[in-house]
Amino acid sequence: MSDSKLLNGTVYELKYVDVFWEMYLPDSRNFTPEACQYSIAGWALLAQKWVHYDGALKLALGAISLNTIGQELGKKWMIQEGRKLYGAALQGMASSVQNLHRKNQNAIIMTSRILSLFEVLFGDGDLAKRYQDWSGHVSGEEAIMVLTKPENYINRDAHDLLCDGRLRSVFQSTFARKSAFSMIMLGRLYRGGAFRRQRKTN
Repeated sequence: MSDSKLLNGTVYELKYVDVFWEMYLPDSRNFTPEACQYSIAGWALLAQKWVHYDGALKLALGAISLNTIGQELGKKWMIQEGRKLYGAALQGMASSVQNLHRKNQNAIIMTSRILSLFEVLFGDGDLAKRYQDWSGHVSGEEAIMVLTKPENYINRDAHDLLCDGRLRSVFQSTFARKSAFSMIMLGRLYRGGAFRRQRKTN
């Protein structure tokens, strides 16, 4: 079977995506909701659930999985295909942003987080360039949260993504040595009732 046909196979896809998750978040099935309160890895569990419903998210997972395994096995074709999938995922996410609504906001945010992780691990250029690319995704997530209604984050999954995103914004602001934009954004969301259903420990 050729590499291209193998790439399109469901068994292949599931195999390597599972390998990636095991490397990124070992024993993730035992990563409890309580543990999510003290970690920014909760989005990874949500992504495993949502990947079956969003094309761009599926492409992003395929991209980072192929690059991860390709690096481990020294398979250049996997790395090349992974980069192609990255580009396709980026285009898919951009298209979804143009039609942003409550039903697709979670998938867009998760896709952005996977693509930002891709930039850190496999991005072009030195660390400064990779930081800039990572930061671009974080800024994009912040923009989405500002553009969407506060009540959109009362839902459990959306709420967890919002809470995880706070620390990413703080990281970005700390690295850039500026005031945390997330404090302004979260103040607005809090006033809108986004935290009324459940709250995470800071």
